[in-house]
This record gives sequence, C-alpha cells and structure tokens, in this order.
Amino acid sequence: MAKSNIVKTGIVDDICRDKYTVIANGNKITCAISGKIRLNQIQIVVGDRVDVEVSPADSSRGRIIKRLKN
Repeated sequence: MAKSNIVKTGIVDDICRDKYTVIANGNKITCAISGKIRLNQIQIVVGDRVDVEVSPADSSRGRIIKRLKN
C-alpha cells in the first residue's frame, strides 16, 4: 500500500540554484520545484507563500507544488 504525501504551507526562506528552503510550522524543508511550475515558468522569490508536498518517510525534503497569493 502506497503512503500518501503530506501537504504543508510555508514561506520561502532561501534560494540556492534549484533548491529552496521553506519554513513550515517552524521546520526547515529543502525543496525543489514541481514540473508544472517549471513548465509554466512561475517565478518563486524569497518571502512567497507556497504549498509543499512532503514525503512521510523524510520530512526534511519536499517538492513545491503551488505558489499562493499573499
């Protein structure tokens, strides 16, 4: 049985090339952007609110799936 991913909301804290650091509920999550965001060329900058999909196995790594309106 497959484990479902957890979606958290956080704020982008740091950007280093293709890796983003997001703070969600006081936890730092190292993230990459999803394919749809990359395909549609959506720009993500420091201070943006984003939705992050986190694996239940490793909660320190994730994928940015949506940029939210502030």
